[in-house]
Amino acid sequence: MSEWMATMLRQTLWLFATALVVAGCGPAGPDVQFVEGVVTFDGEPFAGAAVAFTPAAPGGIPAAGKTDAEGRFRLNATQGKMYGKGTVVGDYIVTVTKLFWPEGATEPDHITPLIYENSKNSPLRATIVKGRNTFEFALTSKAK
Repeated sequence: MSEWMATMLRQTLWLFATALVVAGCGPAGPDVQFVEGVVTFDGEPFAGAAVAFTPAAPGGIPAAGKTDAEGRFRLNATQGKMYGKGTVVGDYIVTVTKLFWPEGATEPDHITPLIYENSKNSPLRATIVKGRNTFEFALTSKAK
């Protein structure tokens, strides 16, 4: 075997070994639990809203989803296992945000009352347990 071929073989084996270490032998990340739910606004399905779960204490993992035409959402953890949907067990502050950009506007209009959009003020809470988690959040335009 020529020196060039030996060098190429060593580099190929090194790259392959590095790829295995980086990729791991299975899904990486923490064990997430399935989370889904429904958001209504003044009793109607709230389509097109961003739903975010922010950990109430250290150790949680932020997760987010978007509501469909029926107001349903499923969360995806930002650091979950490869096929995990949801987030890790724990307590979360929930925010819901829906914006509308009028033509020619420089800033969006908030469709949701601001209290639901800020994790420091949001009254919405969720506790994630092991297994399947389903929530219903009923928002109102009268919230202050």
